[in-house]
This record gives sequence, structure tokens and C-alpha cells, in this order.
Amino acid sequence: MKSKKRVIWFLLMIAVMVVIFIFSNQSGEKSHAISNAVAEKVNIETQYDWQESSTIPLFWGLGLRKWAHIELYAVLGLTAIKWTCLWWKAGLICYGYACLDELHQLLVGSRGASITDTFLDAIGFGIVILGWLVVVCIKKRGMTL
Repeated sequence: MKSKKRVIWFLLMIAVMVVIFIFSNQSGEKSHAISNAVAEKVNIETQYDWQESSTIPLFWGLGLRKWAHIELYAVLGLTAIKWTCLWWKAGLICYGYACLDELHQLLVGSRGASITDTFLDAIGFGIVILGWLVVVCIKKRGMTL
């Protein structure tokens, strides 16, 4: 039964990697257009009158793209840690994929690589892996949550 769960976690990890690849394969214009459209749909400008309304979709669209890094890599971190059961191996898989993802973006029109994005990715999977380590340590000591 344990090996079936590991296979499922592995397949889920690959699925998350495919989703990240698909997002990274979008041109810069398409990526910006999607995130800016989402920012306009949630109508954030009603909360922030101090900004010129034409810049709000750009500002919040950028924020949405950066949060997407953290969120997607948090999910990748969860799947990697559940598949490997080793924090360091999960971290290597996630950061390695983050670096490969940035290299992939060099090949996509109007995109580029950014070391900052890999740090955002590391925040996402790092939080998950640290949380997993805390839970494991608590369980080993026989403490209840």
C-alpha cells in the first residue's frame, strides 16, 4: 500500500511540474495579459485610490505572478516531500526544477530568467518542507498537535 501512495505522490509531483512548465511556456505578453486581466476582474482599484487607475492592473498583475511562484512551488514541495520522505531530497528536486524552469524561460519569446523568481519558489517549497520537518519532529517526540 505504501508503494502505491508513493507512486501517486510521484505522479502528482510530475503533474505540478507540467502545470509550471505550461505557465512558463507562455509568452511574456500572454502571461502579463492573463495576470492583469485577473487583477481587473477582482476590481482591486476600489480599495486603493492613491494609485492612478491605469497602473493598478500592472501593479497587481505583477503581484499575482510573484504569488503564483510561491503557491505553485509550495504544492510542488508538498508532493516532493510526500514522495521522497526526505527533506533535503525534496528541496533539491524543487530548487533544481526552479532553476530549470528559469532556463526554460530563456527559450520562450519575451521571457527571461530571474534568480529572484527562484528565491520566491524557494519560499514556497521551503515553508512546506519546514512545516513537514516540524510535524515529524513533534511526532518523534510523542507530542500532540
